Amino acid sequence: MGKYSHLFKSTVTGKLKCTMCNYECEKKKSGSTFLQVNHIEKNHPEEKKKVEAKEKSIQNILTKPDGEKTVVVPSIFQPTIWPDNHEEAVKLTRLITEMICRDRLPLSFSENPGFAKLMKYVKPRYRIKSRFSFSRVEIPKLFKELRDNLQIELNNAEHVAIAYDLWSDDGLKFEVIGVLAYFLKDGEVVHRVLGLINCKNVEHSGHQISKLMREMLEKYNILTKTVCFMRDGASNAIKACEIIGLPSFDCLNHKLHLAAKDGTEAMIGLKRVIENYKKIVRKLKKSSVSQKEFTEIQKLYEIPELCLIKGIDVRWGSLRSMFLRAQECRLAINEFVMSNPTVPKISDSDWNLIDAVCDLLKPITEQSDNVQKRGSTGSIIIPLCTYLIDLMNENSEHPEASRAIALRMQSELSKYKKCNVLHFATLLDIRFKDMFSTTGVKEAFIEQAELDFERETPIADVEDCGPPPAKKQLNDGFLQYIQGKIKKSTKSEAEVNYGMAIKLEFDKFLAIPPDPSANPIQYWMSDLATSVFPLLQKHAKKYLIVPPGSSEVERIFSTASHILTKYRKNLSAEHFEQLLFLNKNLALMN
Repeated sequence: MGKYSHLFKSTVTGKLKCTMCNYECEKKKSGSTFLQVNHIEKNHPEEKKKVEAKEKSIQNILTKPDGEKTVVVPSIFQPTIWPDNHEEAVKLTRLITEMICRDRLPLSFSENPGFAKLMKYVKPRYRIKSRFSFSRVEIPKLFKELRDNLQIELNNAEHVAIAYDLWSDDGLKFEVIGVLAYFLKDGEVVHRVLGLINCKNVEHSGHQISKLMREMLEKYNILTKTVCFMRDGASNAIKACEIIGLPSFDCLNHKLHLAAKDGTEAMIGLKRVIENYKKIVRKLKKSSVSQKEFTEIQKLYEIPELCLIKGIDVRWGSLRSMFLRAQECRLAINEFVMSNPTVPKISDSDWNLIDAVCDLLKPITEQSDNVQKRGSTGSIIIPLCTYLIDLMNENSEHPEASRAIALRMQSELSKYKKCNVLHFATLLDIRFKDMFSTTGVKEAFIEQAELDFERETPIADVEDCGPPPAKKQLNDGFLQYIQGKIKKSTKSEAEVNYGMAIKLEFDKFLAIPPDPSANPIQYWMSDLATSVFPLLQKHAKKYLIVPPGSSEVERIFSTASHILTKYRKNLSAEHFEQLLFLNKNLALMN
């Protein structure tokens, strides 16, 4: 109770009672002494003066010289420091740990003088832990807690889809495989970071990657729950999935980027225009005088004061973004190049080519943005590829570029059609159904549904009919062979009934008109789907969790580059994985 603690005593009821009068007040759990201090100041001013005089005299006595400095020994009336196991101290330590992880702060943040001053003002009774306590105790403890919670979520998930990719930093100190899991939770498709697999000291072959991936999935006990893999198109990634024995497919965003690249490379003269435009951008970035001149031109023409951007070859849709910014600053660019003879000129024909590129790549970049949105499913892959092929075949303004895009998308579509998981997801999507299905896909889905039912419900062997009659025992080996065939081909009554029921539900589902604006996940989680299509719903939950692209994996690697800055090159692999795991999953699992 601070400096007036000696004037109050506890009663039997748990309240605090003033020793000089009959005043009683509640004992605050938060440690607030406002009621006690207010009572003394209003009703016992003489005691207040005595306490203040005593405190001042003690401060003077306990002050002693130490060379040129003066050391003030803390007064007995100052607030006591909370122990580490105090409830408020534990909460504050947890919040600081989360802040370090979520805001990508250095581990030494807790020792920064500005933060220490702030905490001393806000919570003077809290003792901030050292950087070593956070790095060696608090962050590993939070990492274990979140990983255990993730394990519980995965145990409750019925099916899981995996997305992964390889990444390395600029200095090649870290070479890791980022692994994500997609599954249903509370009626929504969610994703979680399973972790990073350190592959720096191993060969990046399909066999090694498959071994590391299998160990990761077995650690979380989800190998048997995994529906398929979403990966990039590298040969070692494809080989790894084949060795594990699960379906896999390429990231759609990568394929859209490659199709756009093929189309632009087929446009005559575009390469020269890009080179000239990039020279203008470099001129503005390197010269402050040129940048100031360009800004003045923008003000003169009353256009937004925007900086020109330069496209990056490996970034999705960056070429169109670069040219869209150029279109916004077209008047300023023309005026700038006219006043600077050393800068390459952009003619009217060049601007026409820039406009044509923006128009040509518009549907590709728009669909790429849609694929990157959270909530997109792999059921969109086959319909989207078909749409772009038809659209490019109808484009007559730039036939060479359109044909190149159509050929690339046709090639990728043929690969996607080899993955039954994508076919089944498209069939069960209320927006598409069987509009994009080839012959035999429906039969394959029914067959796969029956196989899944058979795995989940083991069928007892057909009872042995006993030895055949004596007159038919001339060829025992042949008769045993036929009997084995009968056992393998005979279906139980439950399996026959399930096959008929799933077929009836599927026919009823296909009879409903498609709804292009519907959300497939929300549709299958609705009460209507639960009551009308209970068997199909189970399979929809399995196939519609598959993501169409690796945008979330790329976001992991973007965060990794922010964590592993040039000032943190000594970060250990263990701390790097913990910080990245916590940074992503704290926001997702909060």
